[in-house]
Amino acid sequence: MDTDINIKVFIDTNAYEGLSYDFQNNIVLKKLIDLHQQPIHPISILTCNIVIEESIKHIEDAGNKLLSDLSKTLNDKTKRIPCEVCQTKPGKSDQIRHENRQKELFKNLFKDETEEIRNIIANKRNIVEEKTQSIRQIFNTFETIDKNINEIRGGEILHQYFTQKPPFQDGRKKAEFPNAFILIGLNHYINNIISKQKENEKYVFVIISKDKSFHEFFKKNCKYEETISIKNDIREFVDDHEKAYQQGVKVMEAVEGLKESLNKNILESYSFDNVTISDEYPLPAFPEIYDILNESIKNLSIDNLVSIEGNSATFEFLYDLSFSVEVHGKDPDTYSSGFGGYVLDTEVLYDVEFLGLRGSVDILIDKDFHQISDIIIYDEDLYVSNENIVRAEAITNSDDH
Repeated sequence: MDTDINIKVFIDTNAYEGLSYDFQNNIVLKKLIDLHQQPIHPISILTCNIVIEESIKHIEDAGNKLLSDLSKTLNDKTKRIPCEVCQTKPGKSDQIRHENRQKELFKNLFKDETEEIRNIIANKRNIVEEKTQSIRQIFNTFETIDKNINEIRGGEILHQYFTQKPPFQDGRKKAEFPNAFILIGLNHYINNIISKQKENEKYVFVIISKDKSFHEFFKKNCKYEETISIKNDIREFVDDHEKAYQQGVKVMEAVEGLKESLNKNILESYSFDNVTISDEYPLPAFPEIYDILNESIKNLSIDNLVSIEGNSATFEFLYDLSFSVEVHGKDPDTYSSGFGGYVLDTEVLYDVEFLGLRGSVDILIDKDFHQISDIIIYDEDLYVSNENIVRAEAITNSDDH
């Protein structure tokens, strides 16, 4: 049985701060989001309200400080030096007049631009709020461990504090309480996930922080330490997983090139001898399936990459199957007691859709050659019922008696 590997990454505030929270332009953070959003084997990024609110506070403080400094600089560059200063500093009067002429030139020549900058500064709250809102939206796409943090008992925190255990080692005090909640909550989360993992599942946890208390805490407190890798920065993690990401991209490209073949292989995997029509749907009397027509695979998509080994990949896929069933029988509306049976034969064509079927496929990938080596259909029995009959049409009536 293939093992499904799940990578979960918790990133501390200081790691985001080291990259300026720039999800839009920083190449490392952009790659991190690519790993999070890739369609096959995405990593799961963990966060919590403490990290989110700390990050938002840092951004707000930096934005407000920058705009405040910009306002002060603009005022200094446009405010004329009073003439009285020339009188009190006769040796510098020419220099002061020159500066005033420059400021007057700046005010007149860059009047529109200056006004625009002043409007930006006046609306600084809106600008900072827009930036923090966009970053908060990114954080909201991550998986939260807040439930585990909210369930922490006060005694657990106090025990760490009074025994000077991480994050309170080396005499660290009250400022470390947020980290204490994060560490204990994250430890509870990991223990809970590992205790419930299935036989074919494997969880790997990556914790990214520059704070040495994170390293020390999990060495001493986590009973599943072997599942945890601790790194100092996001770049180190992204670089390690770049190869895996590129493998995933390679598989996706191979699959795109194989879609037509895969459609054909899926259809060939069905014998269609196993089609059964529920008698809940109106059928001819004495019905017999005469033919299967118009078989088609639609909306084929990758659901999960199971494994990549060398040039071989196994993935699960979803698809919709549609076909028509031609049923022959007796027309139930033509029963004659005098005749002692049904007078007319009838033929009915049922259009059928099965949505969201599943399967798995093994493919071989190399530089110039892609090939499907094995395919498994999970739903071989096609039971046609009211749920998947989309149309039924009587196509002929004939008098064969």
